[in-house]
Amino acid sequence: MELNESCVRDVLIFCKNNINYKELPDGTFHVVSISLQQLFNSYLNNSYSHKEIMYTVLKLNEVNFIKISNRNPESSASYINNCMINEITYSGHKFLAATEPETVWNKTKGIIGKVGNHTLEFVENVAHDVAVESAKALVSK
Repeated sequence: MELNESCVRDVLIFCKNNINYKELPDGTFHVVSISLQQLFNSYLNNSYSHKEIMYTVLKLNEVNFIKISNRNPESSASYINNCMINEITYSGHKFLAATEPETVWNKTKGIIGKVGNHTLEFVENVAHDVAVESAKALVSK
């Protein structure tokens, strides 16, 4: 199975927009997580299969872009039926910061599509370079 970079980006954007923290009356905080089922039932379902979303969550957890809990089944390393996504890690935020702007993402997809095989780190670096070039163009005007 291939890892779809657009699905990676879209899952991270969904997590960024939906994971939250609630302050309790005693001053402590509680994370408002999202479930894999919520991803399945979201607008992501219009673009990606459940298998693609599940695989993306599995790999995002594996590369420490997100942290999950309540994984079902607990013992399987090859699939997830359900889990709770509790947070995006700093690495996940870095990837998202580099790829979230739509103009940067569209240019990045064009470049990586011509290259072929690539890692998430490569995608992030290309997006960063695209953003730097865009900033240089703005400064030189």
